[in-house]
Amino acid sequence: MITNDSPLEPTREPRSPDQPTATLFCISHIFPPKINPLANRVSKLLSGFQQDWQIIGLTDTENAYLNDQAKIYVVKPWVPQLLIDLLNKLKLSKINDLLVWPDRSIFWVLPALIKGYQIIKKEKPDVILVFLMPYSASFVGVWLKWLTGIPLI
Repeated sequence: MITNDSPLEPTREPRSPDQPTATLFCISHIFPPKINPLANRVSKLLSGFQQDWQIIGLTDTENAYLNDQAKIYVVKPWVPQLLIDLLNKLKLSKINDLLVWPDRSIFWVLPALIKGYQIIKKEKPDVILVFLMPYSASFVGVWLKWLTGIPLI
């Protein structure tokens, strides 16, 4: 039996209305309103977390929306489409496959890293949460943790 004194179940102090809530910085390449298993997972988990957390999101999804309380930032990838087209035209698509690792969303990492760092400096979140698939989103979370020291989930 776990009691409130147990280290496995921490006790929570009730928050007063004027006390700021903790802030959760969520990184997910896909966000609602897209119809996708990852978007559904993001929607359900973050909606549940909003009872105790202020939600800030970073995504590639155009018109991303969770609800009125969440702040969602949209960052588009920098895709070197001319280079990709040139490699394909020269029948060097295997080189393209080797360079685009771990997935096609790798071109979102650098703009998301830059914008994520700016958001962290402005909003000062307490924790970073990354939803995987595509795996390249994990690079953003790991590098932001390394740059800022904020815990990563």
